[in-house]
Amino acid sequence: MAKVMVLGAGSFGTALALLCHRCGHEVTVWSHREEEANRLRKEREQKKLLPGVKLPQQIAFTASLQQAGQQDLLILAVPSFAVRQTARQLCPLLQSNRQCGFVGTVPCRGGQPRRGDHSGGFLQGQGGSAQGAGLADEPILPRVCQR
Repeated sequence: MAKVMVLGAGSFGTALALLCHRCGHEVTVWSHREEEANRLRKEREQKKLLPGVKLPQQIAFTASLQQAGQQDLLILAVPSFAVRQTARQLCPLLQSNRQCGFVGTVPCRGGQPRRGDHSGGFLQGQGGSAQGAGLADEPILPRVCQR
């Protein structure tokens, strides 16, 4: 079982969190808004974006990125305009001499970021790093479900 943190509590992030949970992983979902994290923790449903989809008690919700450095896999599921800001907040939290897997949602074609991609170069921390690929570029999700 891997420790997975999904960065983004919208429809895409919530769906990916549910998928990772169903595959047997320990999942935490991060929202940049404390009130959203509290609401999801209490209601166990993303009512506005995924009505009727119940979220298991085992999925944790937080508005703090402090746990990010201890995860095995980070999934960046924030809107494209928030990638750079989220990455800047994340980098100082990556532990030295530790790597975690990283799956981003930035649009890629042939391994190269598309025009307008704002993520480039921001996932190198202070001695730690996040390694990975864009979801649009590689079939990474089947690997998430391998134990």
